[in-house]
Amino acid sequence: MNSIQDALTEALEHPVTEDPRPKSKHRRHKAIESVAQPRSVSGSDGLLWFALGSLGAAAALRMLGKSSAARVVGRFVPPLLAMGLYRTLRDAD
Repeated sequence: MNSIQDALTEALEHPVTEDPRPKSKHRRHKAIESVAQPRSVSGSDGLLWFALGSLGAAAALRMLGKSSAARVVGRFVPPLLAMGLYRTLRDAD
């Protein structure tokens, strides 16, 4: 018990102020930075496009007379729209 108190006392008296992780001498390549930034926005766009595609596929299946398959594909639309809307609103902040 005493050693724990001693360790806590030492930590409080001499806090670590610098990052213990080694710093990289290399900067990220410009191509990597240009790809990483748009990916955060494309997630919500992709979900909204998938929802639109699911809606179109469900309509096409319904016209082909495959109503049970159309119902299954059509059930993907609301969750995809909800997730796309959530990501869009989250990224807006």
